[in-house]
Amino acid sequence: MCKLAFGSSMIHEDNNVIRAKCFTIFIFVCLSSMLISEDEAMMVEDIVKHIARELSAMQPIQMGDIIGMDAHMEQIDPLLDMDSTANEVRMIGIWGMGGIGKTTIAKCLYKKYSPRFAHRFCFIENIRNSAENGLPGLQKELLSKIISDKEKGCTIIKSNLKKLKVLLVLDDVDNVEQLRALAKETSWFGPGSRIIITTRDLGLLYFYGMRFVYHVNFLGNDDSIRVFKNVAFDGGRAPSDVYEQLSIRASKLAQGLPSALDAFGTYLRQMTSIEAWEKALSVLEKFPPQSIMDILRTSYEGLDKRDQAVFLHLACLFNGDTVHRVTTLLDDGDIRIKRLQEKSLIDISPDGCIAMHVLVEQAGREIVLQESKYKLWRQRILWEPEEIVSVLQNTTVSVLNIPHVLMLVLSYCQVTLGDSLLRVQQQLKGLDQLRRLDVSGSKNLTELPDLSRATLLEELIMKDCTGLKRAPDSIGRLSCLRKLDLSHCDGLMNLQTYLSEKTVLPERGLRRRRQIILRLPGAVKKLSSLANLSIEGKIHIGLWHLKGNAEHLSFISEQQIRDEMITMPKVKSPMVTSFYDFKSLSIKRFSYTEDGSPFRCISFSGFPCLAELSLINLNIKKIPDDIGLLHSLEKLDLSGNDFRSLPTSMKNLSNLKYLRLSHCINLEAFPELNELQTLKLSGCSNLKSLLELSHAVQDVGRYILLQLELENCKNVQPLSDELSHFTNLIYLDLSGHDFEAIPESITELLFLGTLCVNNCKKLKSVEELPRSLEHLYAHGCDSLENVAISSNHSIKHLDLSHCFNLQQDEYLITRFLNGGYSQEVSQRTLCLPGTRVPRYFDNRSSGTSTKISLPPITFTPTLVSFAACIMISCEKPFNLEFPAFSYDWNCEDDEVIRINLKPNLYRSSENEEEETVASHHLVIIHIPSSINTEKIEEFRLESHLQFPDEFRFPPGEINSCGAILNQTIPI
Repeated sequence: MCKLAFGSSMIHEDNNVIRAKCFTIFIFVCLSSMLISEDEAMMVEDIVKHIARELSAMQPIQMGDIIGMDAHMEQIDPLLDMDSTANEVRMIGIWGMGGIGKTTIAKCLYKKYSPRFAHRFCFIENIRNSAENGLPGLQKELLSKIISDKEKGCTIIKSNLKKLKVLLVLDDVDNVEQLRALAKETSWFGPGSRIIITTRDLGLLYFYGMRFVYHVNFLGNDDSIRVFKNVAFDGGRAPSDVYEQLSIRASKLAQGLPSALDAFGTYLRQMTSIEAWEKALSVLEKFPPQSIMDILRTSYEGLDKRDQAVFLHLACLFNGDTVHRVTTLLDDGDIRIKRLQEKSLIDISPDGCIAMHVLVEQAGREIVLQESKYKLWRQRILWEPEEIVSVLQNTTVSVLNIPHVLMLVLSYCQVTLGDSLLRVQQQLKGLDQLRRLDVSGSKNLTELPDLSRATLLEELIMKDCTGLKRAPDSIGRLSCLRKLDLSHCDGLMNLQTYLSEKTVLPERGLRRRRQIILRLPGAVKKLSSLANLSIEGKIHIGLWHLKGNAEHLSFISEQQIRDEMITMPKVKSPMVTSFYDFKSLSIKRFSYTEDGSPFRCISFSGFPCLAELSLINLNIKKIPDDIGLLHSLEKLDLSGNDFRSLPTSMKNLSNLKYLRLSHCINLEAFPELNELQTLKLSGCSNLKSLLELSHAVQDVGRYILLQLELENCKNVQPLSDELSHFTNLIYLDLSGHDFEAIPESITELLFLGTLCVNNCKKLKSVEELPRSLEHLYAHGCDSLENVAISSNHSIKHLDLSHCFNLQQDEYLITRFLNGGYSQEVSQRTLCLPGTRVPRYFDNRSSGTSTKISLPPITFTPTLVSFAACIMISCEKPFNLEFPAFSYDWNCEDDEVIRINLKPNLYRSSENEEEETVASHHLVIIHIPSSINTEKIEEFRLESHLQFPDEFRFPPGEINSCGAILNQTIPI
């Protein structure tokens, strides 16, 4: 019997060779079918089908032909670490928005490295869509490609592959279940294996605990133009200067998105005249091509309904606005904005603004238009001023204020206006149809109009209306009102509010609902239909199980009550026969006082639906044991209370992921909570242990904690031993402790990305840091003398400000700038005391700017990276602190690099001397390769120091600056 030796490695051969071999195989199959047995013929046919499948799935790629690919390879190669002798199994995530080139990068990696894996490699493309046919099909495909096994299932994959060194690429993963089915653990694969995962969802990689993630960024201006011209023109050269300018215009519209550049180039190359190009570009500037819409709509459709709504609002109204402002205007804005960022649909600029790609913005607006079938009056969002005026003049409509603008929303229509409420009030008609009134952020609004005619009003939102003096008298007549938000209204802080409840007849199940009743001063009637409330002032709470005074109250009721919640077994007291339908509940005072009147927290048995609970600064002496019955609880905040311990029944809270107990100064210990991901204990000065003694020596793998804050928890002993049980930590805060050296067990935290040791006054040295560490904060460590950084460190941000005992300034600067496995492509910052710019910064000058001359071009143009050093003085009693996002930089016209510094500023708590004393600090920023030597010979560095507007006279200034050129990268 004849045997064929072809495998999937043939994808690396020349196209013509591949075609020749396929043709040979085809002829061979035709002839052999007459000469060999039926079984052998079927085997040969299977081999040909396998080869054909591989060829159709993986077309040959020449990396040299792909603009920007070499730069990607340089950054990803250290993450893969193919030459490592450790034989570890590595999983690497490649993350970015749709159409940015993740699949192409993965294919290039596959082409480059698959020969090292002895035919044990597999590329599964477009898993997002492939998974629609079922995960078992993907499992079968994985096994058939690597070991020709047609079985399926997790156990089969693990048993067959755990001894094999494999290269596996999972392309376009969008669900954690897909990863669990194909590559749940590194133990499934043999030593030296590499698993590459491409996705649009960063949250998926974080959830999976991925240590190595590469973020695919947009192409730069020069590369964008080259990509576009390669597609639009034969030979990649514009036929004239006019076409060159039109090419620049088209590439700017694509904003560095490779798929858009390809789509624009393909579309425009069909145009035969300059006039046609200009007309086509005018259309593209308003409406994205269908191919781009298809890519971006896939991301949109992967969101839940509420995230979709927030995405559309950002696209239509808030692109470029500050995150802080937007989160105050949208329900759960902070959570949903973070989710959209993880989904690669938006980015957050260093100065805290929403940054949405122009094509994503266009796609969002197009979705709104398509939803309304292009009928103006049916659009859920309007953004063009002339359209808004048209709707106001011709329909019964309402207006939404965002945030200086009044915004009323009907059930089917939403618009924005640039007028105050009382001007617009005269234009409004049909208040009897109004469903939602949102005047959030209207700083000058002092009162609302009479709303007694708005009998169908369901939502009244007045958040951040700081000028509002009183709630509308007519509010009591709003019998349909289900949502009321009066939070952050400074003028209402003396508002006397009374919250009580009554029991209503059961709708279903065995328990009756308790209905909340709110009484506002001056209101004609009490409000009894509220399902969503947020209010501040002098609040008197008189519920069945919660009684006392507070300054903030908010709750959200569960819309769908599961039967198992309603029929929850009754506990202890037979009197507990009814329940509250709260999904979230927050009661707090704004500050903690030791002699505050204790809030009475009697029982939680009436709150079966709670997923989030906050009881803050209420001086609660004891937490009821039945808190363990809150099986749906995911987030719990009991900060600023007076209990000494927590009930052991909390072990039953299997869904609890977030626990905050900050400033519980009497707390000494708490129960074992294995499923927690975030634990915040800052200011728990009497806390002695993080673990129950019975489990202190057990397996360290029992805890999955990711974030731990122990600021000023000095009594936790022995700290190093306790930390060794939390090996999954990615964030650790040990600020304010009394140790002289970093706890030894820090080196065992292999995933640790951020370490805070701020204001550790006795700390003398920082050594033996985990290789994974990217952010180290050691602000205000007065005794710190030595910081040891390895030559191949991963640190991107190091804050040593106000560490005036440091003895190694120049060593730190050179080691910090020269180390790191991706020094040419990562932005890094170092802050430390210093009174002068070091001498090896050869472009020094006093003041805020300096000029830098570039090296002459030798053979090829290059991209130059450089480091800037800025010396800042700050007068006491103010201290400067530099978080990772306290700076940003941008390039203006390729000749000016502008660096903006926005440090945190606070008053020192120490006794200040009478005379004014200035502290001096150096901020050193490594700017990755960004200057093109082909275009310019010299550029100017400008530095700017920014403080909040309330400082009439800035307490600090830039004294001098300098820069040094780093290595160059050929273009």
